Amino acid sequence: MCFHNFLILLQISWCGCRVPRQVMLKRSAAGFGFNIVGGEDGEGIFVSFILSGGPADVGGDLRRGDQLLSVCFRPSRKCASSFALTINTVLCISLQLLHR
Repeated sequence: MCFHNFLILLQISWCGCRVPRQVMLKRSAAGFGFNIVGGEDGEGIFVSFILSGGPADVGGDLRRGDQLLSVCFRPSRKCASSFALTINTVLCISLQLLHR
């Protein structure tokens, strides 16, 4: 990211606007360490639980209530079941999140 884009991003976050962020997680033997809810009736998908000591907790970047905008650079499509299928087939995921 160039310095100019960084300054724009910094200004947006200071004005109180919600700025999406990218989080990378690596699967452990127990999974990624978080649960999701939503994706029904056109609503978004949200992080509902973070397992203490799991990859999502240890990284510290995932928060309860975060909305999943994309998974592995693909829009979440508001479908929790397809999200679950996507993350169950990979060792590392990239999530774009927005805190509500």
